Amino acid sequence: MNVRAIVSGIAAGAAGTAVLDATSYADMAIRARPSSKVPKQVVKEFARWSGVQRLPRARAQGLSMLLGYADGFGTGLVFGTLRPRMRAVPWFVAGLGLAAVSLVISEGTATAMGKTDPRQWGLSGWLSDIVPRALYGCVTCLVYDALTES
Repeated sequence: MNVRAIVSGIAAGAAGTAVLDATSYADMAIRARPSSKVPKQVVKEFARWSGVQRLPRARAQGLSMLLGYADGFGTGLVFGTLRPRMRAVPWFVAGLGLAAVSLVISEGTATAMGKTDPRQWGLSGWLSDIVPRALYGCVTCLVYDALTES
């Protein structure tokens, strides 16, 4: 495995995660929208599966934030291993594909656990999820490509 590609993927995923978070927080500030309870519910479900009976609120909150970083950095890592094989794919298309993969990983997991139901989100809910993810994917791809240009 190419260590430069992996490290560049993680760094690009970190940049994409920062943009995703900033976009989500701006949306919350502009629309006075509360943060989602889904990440914390997913963490509590993982804890329950692991045999942890009681997870303090602060710990669950911290772990849910770390779960978001793991998603963003981890997806960037995987992207870093795949992007060299698909350099012919334009950054915008690759970025939107990465956004879709990230959406499926996080929301698919939460949906499978019964913690969310995308059919109930409505247009506003979908936009609050798709726009930050699209920015995540495109920024991650742009940063990765910039870091690995020869």
